Amino acid sequence: MTLELTKFNSEEVERHEVLSQEEKSDESSHSITNRHTGSSQSDHSRGSGSIEMINQDDQEEETLLDRGAASARLRKQPPSQPFKSRLFIYLFLAFVVGTLIISGLSKSQTPNVNAKQNSPESKSIRNIDAVADPNEIPTFSEINPKDLLPEISEPKEKRKPMEVQFHKAYHATKDIIEFYRKRAGETSVPVKVETLGQSPENRAVLGVQIGSEGPNKKGMWINCGFHAREWITISSCLYLFDRWISSEDQDVQDFLANVVVYMTPLANPDGYEFSRTTDRDWRKNRSPVPNSRCKGIDQDRNWPYKYKMKVDISSNPCQENYGGKAALDAPENKLIFDWITSKKNIGVAMDVHSYGLEIATPFGWTNKHADHFTEQMKAGRNMVNAIKSIHGTKYKLGAASSLIYKTSGIASDWSYADLGAVCSYTIEVRGGLNDGTEFILPKKEIIPNGEELHAGFMSLGHDLKNELCFNFKDKK
Repeated sequence: MTLELTKFNSEEVERHEVLSQEEKSDESSHSITNRHTGSSQSDHSRGSGSIEMINQDDQEEETLLDRGAASARLRKQPPSQPFKSRLFIYLFLAFVVGTLIISGLSKSQTPNVNAKQNSPESKSIRNIDAVADPNEIPTFSEINPKDLLPEISEPKEKRKPMEVQFHKAYHATKDIIEFYRKRAGETSVPVKVETLGQSPENRAVLGVQIGSEGPNKKGMWINCGFHAREWITISSCLYLFDRWISSEDQDVQDFLANVVVYMTPLANPDGYEFSRTTDRDWRKNRSPVPNSRCKGIDQDRNWPYKYKMKVDISSNPCQENYGGKAALDAPENKLIFDWITSKKNIGVAMDVHSYGLEIATPFGWTNKHADHFTEQMKAGRNMVNAIKSIHGTKYKLGAASSLIYKTSGIASDWSYADLGAVCSYTIEVRGGLNDGTEFILPKKEIIPNGEELHAGFMSLGHDLKNELCFNFKDKK
């Protein structure tokens, strides 16, 4: 790169010579008009460091008296501002040139491992760092000194604190999806947020993984939001996700060291948004039903296990418990099914609903208990006690068919019988008829509800580690 410097004009150089001679001049001399208008050249003497004027036309005419008078005149004036500016410019350019030279030396000492050593082309261009149009090289006035300094970024925190304010309200579908994606990039915890596919109204169906997979890791599946009007369930998954990826507590560290969590946190995005904007009491998804004016499938009556029993499954598309034409014909369910069945060693499966403060074990379709009912009840009692320890809230525990009501085609029966998760439950969280809230749980209860669920899932994580909860199909 060639840097072209502007020469001193003759007048500026002569003034410097006059100032250097000012102790030899007579300060009482009369004023003199500067007569030098032609260009002059300067030569820096390496031996003395003084500046010697070379101006053959004026050398014989110039007298010491002239110089003294010029010196007196110059002392009455402040130093020339253009000179100061130029001096700063030259010093700065010297710094820039020195930096470029050092950079060039550094590059020249670095071998180019990709170059073809024996090719003529490589020999001809080996020492060329860059080729630029001279017209595109910036002048000094275009250079910002800050651009020459290295960019220094603030150190990134390992885990950003939990966004507590976000959990004090219910949010729109697009904001929830954005929250998961944004927060996944603000933690040192391994997190994956996947779009499993699109809903009937073209919204993302998410699959979220918290923690890393491994041969010794135990899996936990948490599903939230099958039923659109149960807003607190979606807020429950949001709270758990945010707490686990932001907490520095040792118990959370131990939990994630042993457990990988799989979440389907917004299982019915279309129905949820419809409940927010149009019909607060809407339950199903928004799938069109052929030959019907009514829309929607009940996603918790659409799972393969015992679907054909049609227990509490309506065949009328206008009913809120309409189960579809066939198992998994709700598009969201098929996406979730395909994703979760690709995972291994899932010992806990929890389908989060509201309301009722109940934890229900399989089965829903019959009064017969599951083969692992003993393990389910023991882990369930541990969860009940953990929840109670937070705010004193008491949950009931029992088989779904007797604790809630008989149903078939539900996710918790499928996740036990077909997926193989021993500790498989439906949980009905806060809300209810007694206080008049039903599905419309006040915003002030979002965080207390989340804190209770956090304690309950930490208890299940402990039972996974101790193998009270396990996947009986993977163990075979």
